[in-house]
Amino acid sequence: MTDILGGWPGRPACHPRISVKTPREKWDRSVRVLDVTGNVAVARVETPWFVDYFHLGRFGDRWVIVNAMWQPKGR
Repeated sequence: MTDILGGWPGRPACHPRISVKTPREKWDRSVRVLDVTGNVAVARVETPWFVDYFHLGRFGDRWVIVNAMWQPKGR
């Protein structure tokens, strides 16, 4: 499962032509796998902008995000 989350570029979810005030070097992110049971998992992803919770399912040899919930961070 770290393949799907480890390769995540950590870009903000906005239009690619919109500039973001946070400099690229501060686009830090952390990923914690909270639980894995068989073919399902839950992960928490934190960026400078949001905290995301992903529900993932394994289909064959691939992990796929099947649900995402997020909360914007305060400024």
